[in-house]
Amino acid sequence: MRKQHFKPVSGEHPDFIIFSLSATVAGYQLAFRLNGKLGLNLARKPDLKVFEMGTTKLYEFYFSCNDQNTEYYLIKELAAGQQLMNHYFLLVRNFFGESQIKQLLDGAAGIAEMFEINRLELSQDTSPKSGNKKMKERIQALLIDLEYHMTEIKQQENQHKVKLHSKPTSIKKLYSR
Repeated sequence: MRKQHFKPVSGEHPDFIIFSLSATVAGYQLAFRLNGKLGLNLARKPDLKVFEMGTTKLYEFYFSCNDQNTEYYLIKELAAGQQLMNHYFLLVRNFFGESQIKQLLDGAAGIAEMFEINRLELSQDTSPKSGNKKMKERIQALLIDLEYHMTEIKQQENQHKVKLHSKPTSIKKLYSR
């Protein structure tokens, strides 16, 4: 039997809806405005490390999860130097219907500092342009490393939780007084 190699393909993350954002404000300001307009409750988490083509890139990372277990990720590459226009990825995971997508797009359009918001489709192969291919590879690397990063964050949060003992170590100690 031949050995099979794992090769990630673009259709392996069907539960993500990906938006590309362009804004003139910093990440924390955009997260604040999205929280105010859409009630996302995005909070800053440790920077996301993404391994792309032999290099490690750092991404500014914001995360929130609502009552319906819908997760929101706001991600921006930390590049050296000031830019006039900042580019972000807004990823939505788990249940998210068309009405919620329209509500998100309408709410984001109401932010004055938001230049554009576009929904990205990874599974469509419209043209073999090098820009589209590079964007798909970049998003694939980001999605793969995002899974590992979220696992690390959840482990760190579980370590900081107060752990209560379910029962006393000795019942005699309770009745000896």
